Amino acid sequence: MRGNSGLIPSADMASWGHRTARFCARLLEYSFWMGLLLSTHGGWVLAEEPVPEKANKHQDAAIAESLFLQGRQAAEELRWEEACAKFEASLRLVRTLGSLANLAWCHENRGKSASAWAVYRDLLSAAHDKGDTKRENFALQRLQDLEPRLARIQIIVNHSPEGLQVRFGDQVLAEGAWNCAIPVDPGSLHLRAEAPGYISQDWTVEVPDGVRIIETEVPMLRRVVTPPVKARETEATKEVSTETGDDTLAYIFAATAVAGLGVGAYSGIMTLVKKAEGDELCTGRYCSEEGLEAHESSKRYANVATISIGAALLLGGGSVWLFASGSQDPARSASVSTNNGYYFQVGTVF
Repeated sequence: MRGNSGLIPSADMASWGHRTARFCARLLEYSFWMGLLLSTHGGWVLAEEPVPEKANKHQDAAIAESLFLQGRQAAEELRWEEACAKFEASLRLVRTLGSLANLAWCHENRGKSASAWAVYRDLLSAAHDKGDTKRENFALQRLQDLEPRLARIQIIVNHSPEGLQVRFGDQVLAEGAWNCAIPVDPGSLHLRAEAPGYISQDWTVEVPDGVRIIETEVPMLRRVVTPPVKARETEATKEVSTETGDDTLAYIFAATAVAGLGVGAYSGIMTLVKKAEGDELCTGRYCSEEGLEAHESSKRYANVATISIGAALLLGGGSVWLFASGSQDPARSASVSTNNGYYFQVGTVF
């Protein structure tokens, strides 16, 4: 308890000190166990979370080594094409100076001097970076030996429409390499020039072994010309459809006129027949019922004959007019277009 002076008695001070020490000890113990629990739980979490694995470098290295040895075996047996394929496959997996050196040597023995030259340059740079003086000197020596024997092609571009691309083999020649002599392997070289809106041009250049520089010029590309066929086709379609419609109507009129003439002729004959029957059944002013019916039938047939023949004449005249107006149309002509977009017409007026 506090005295009147407000100070804590010594006994109470000692008790308070013991309680404080026990509290701190328990706090430290609690912190220790919580830290241990969290660290253990965190370890479990890390163990359970999947860790993305990198590519199995050892397996790639084993496959690359196997391919390299197969390439060496093929090279010893002078099967250069197969050997080069094995060395290239090995390099795609693991890039080593030995594979580069053997691939370059393989290309050189195949007669692919430009390919060998390119790989030797790659080997020179890689060996220099790794401090391999032996392979660096080897690459430099082979480059100096190959340089005078390289075949080069100079692709001359005098006309370059927008978007022009020059391809040789399966590669696109960079614009900076136009009109420059670039190393190529001897043999047939397929080239192609293409640009949007132009007709592509293909050609082949034979590059002989031992030649220094061979030149080839990109041919001038011709524009793709689309003649205005659509408008002419639309007009022709309209003309043909109009002519076809007129002709069809004329045929319908003519057929109907013929039918009308047939009906008129039949009705005219029946008019005469019925009149004759009526005359036989009627004597003087007396006429039997059958005679009256025969005269009425004669009148009806006469009316049908008059209407039919009149309609037939009208329709016949209409068909003749339609046929005549269609045959006098000067637009019936044939047109032939040229590749340059021009066309001429050959017409006949009937």
